[in-house]
Amino acid sequence: LAISPDGRFIYVAINNSSEVVTLDAHNLNILNRNQVDPFSVGLAVSPDGRSVVVTSQGHSGRGGNSVNIFSVEAQEKLELILSQHLN
Repeated sequence: LAISPDGRFIYVAINNSSEVVTLDAHNLNILNRNQVDPFSVGLAVSPDGRSVVVTSQGHSGRGGNSVNIFSVEAQEKLELILSQHLN
C-alpha cells in the first residue's frame, strides 16, 4: 500500500483480484477500483501525487512481469496511461 503525499488517500494493490483500490484515508471508504495485471506486488505514488505505479509478477504462467502507470485524475480516479509487459 501507499499513501498520497497529502495523506488524504491510500492506494492498495490487491494481488488476488488484480486491482488497485483507492481509499479515503479518513474513513477508509473505497473511492475507486482499477484493474491491473495479475499478481500485483509493488505500488508507489509519485512525490507530487499525480501518478501511481503498480508492478505485477504474474501467477501460474498468467500475465505479470509488467508495470501499470496511472494518472491521478479528479476525485482521485485513476486513469491508465501505460501498461508495459517486460517479457
